Amino acid sequence: MKMLPLFYQKHLKSQLSLAEYLFIKILVNILQSIKNVNLEKLANGLPLPIKF
Repeated sequence: MKMLPLFYQKHLKSQLSLAEYLFIKILVNILQSIKNVNLEKLANGLPLPIKF
């Protein structure tokens, strides 16, 4: 599984709270692991109000 480049990791850590950073990291890993990303399915699967 590919990781985010170190530059992006440092920048995100400095700009986001720990919870936000971990959420982004998990989301990137999930998106990299699935072949067909459907925004509607992703939005429905997340416990966040995402409008599309």
